[in-house]
Amino acid sequence: MFSLSTEKKEGYLDFLFGKQGLAVWTLCLGVGLHAMNWHMVSTIAPTMVNELGNVKLISWITLIYLATSVVFGAYAGYIKRQIGAKTAMLLFAMIFALGSLLVSIAPNMETVLLGRALQGMGEGLILSLSYGVAQDLFSSKA
Repeated sequence: MFSLSTEKKEGYLDFLFGKQGLAVWTLCLGVGLHAMNWHMVSTIAPTMVNELGNVKLISWITLIYLATSVVFGAYAGYIKRQIGAKTAMLLFAMIFALGSLLVSIAPNMETVLLGRALQGMGEGLILSLSYGVAQDLFSSKA
């Protein structure tokens, strides 16, 4: 038996460019930022060490980023409940941007590590928040 449905099914274009398109692209940017940052810094780390010295700290460039990302990512849900998803995402992006600024103007490796810690903090929160917000936005569409 066949049935004619007048209900329009949403496709990928509606998903990406529909009423929640901005939220979808923001979440994609939040998750993509983590991967882009990881690969960019891994590529330029040897040059940073050559320019700034202190080769003993090269492994800390990655370690401090991952450690702060994991630790602060655990708090994303709590912070989202306290101040809201939009405010939290903007705050976390500013923390990440501050860390990026510090890394870009760093006169020594210690400043690079401080910047990487801030980047990890901001990105860990953004990454965790992105998955939580995705669930909030699309759980009824599953």
